[in-house]
Amino acid sequence: MKKLFKILICIISSIMMILSFAFIIIEGRLFFSCDWSVYDSPFFSMIRYLSRLLLAIFAFTKSLLEVIYVNKKHSIKEYLFYGDIALVVMSIVILIFSTNYVGVIFLIVSIIGLLTKIICIKNNLEKNILEK
Repeated sequence: MKKLFKILICIISSIMMILSFAFIIIEGRLFFSCDWSVYDSPFFSMIRYLSRLLLAIFAFTKSLLEVIYVNKKHSIKEYLFYGDIALVVMSIVILIFSTNYVGVIFLIVSIIGLLTKIICIKNNLEKNILEK
């Protein structure tokens, strides 16, 4: 069961890396080409584009670290769990202020990843309680 969760976490992280890399390219091109300057409020449009780019960069970095540290016993795994929670919160905020489906896609994938980790932690805790 433990290997199943590790494989599932690697698959979800790989999907999130592919999606976030695609959004890094798309949002990076839009941000660095100053596409935000044609809107009514260029400052707020710049903030919107920048926040979507930072969300994609954060998701890519978290997913990459997840794949690297899935088999290792480091304290960074706890921080990756907090990163999953932060990714869900950031996706909700982006979902509110975004017009394209960046927030929706990251919200769905991050919730699936977070639920997988919660189930994995719950199973490990129940297993440790039953062993004692």
